[in-house]
This record gives sequence, C-alpha cells and structure tokens, in this order.
Amino acid sequence: MATNVKAYYVSASTTLTDAGGRLRGLNIVGNGTAALGKVTLREGGQTDGNIIFEAPTRNNGSNDLFVPESGIRFNGGLYISVPTSVHATVLVG
Repeated sequence: MATNVKAYYVSASTTLTDAGGRLRGLNIVGNGTAALGKVTLREGGQTDGNIIFEAPTRNNGSNDLFVPESGIRFNGGLYISVPTSVHATVLVG
C-alpha cells in the first residue's frame, strides 16, 4: 500500500501527529549512560493512549525498526516518550 511517509526527529517527549496513520519505521539512538530506559509510542495521548510499540534504549547504541507491508496502524494521533539523552527518528505514513 503506497502512502506518503513523514519523518519526525525527536529528542524529547512530544505528540508527533494528531491524525491517524501507520508506523513504518523507527531509529533510536542513545547517547551516554543517561540513555537507559525505553521509548514508548502511544496511540492518542501522553498517559491514556494504548501502547503500540515500546523498545529499550542502550548506552551509546541504537535500535532500528522497519515494519514491513502496511505498518502498525494507530488512530487519533501518536505520542512518543523518550528518556534523557535519547533521540529518535520516527517514520509515519
């Protein structure tokens, strides 16, 4: 299924989009010991949304996720929480 894909670069917790869509991919990079924790993507709001994806973060390491086919569907927006010293690029289409 062909759709336009947007890339969002984040280094702090934020709402990526208020619309529905599909998670197509994710790159997470941790910088230093403060990077320990997890990145959480929630459908909807900061605390009340369903968790659609969660991944641990690493000291001075990275994680990559590329979702094949149609991606992971979310409705009503997408919120990401990231720990200190972590940045991520999220691909949404």
